[in-house]
Amino acid sequence: MRFTDRIVYVTGAASGIGRAAAQRFAAEGARVFAADVNREGLDETLTLIRNAGGTADGGTCDIAVGQSVRASIDAAVRHFGGLINGAALVADGGTLA
Repeated sequence: MRFTDRIVYVTGAASGIGRAAAQRFAAEGARVFAADVNREGLDETLTLIRNAGGTADGGTCDIAVGQSVRASIDAAVRHFGGLINGAALVADGGTLA
């Protein structure tokens, strides 16, 4: 499994490509922290991953709101003890506010 012992943070995980990515990372051995504004869909994604034998946790997050992103990432770090970020959102040429 290519992602064993890796922690992956996936936004948009309640449906579509985000859900598929979260499921695939988990199937490849990653511990997944899934985030989305849609709590119901997010819970479905977490259930699908866990029922398939994967490790996942998650929480609501609005990626357009800096404080929401910070809180979500903090939750992931608290839950898994670390996090590797492969993407970032920068608004107005600056950093997250």
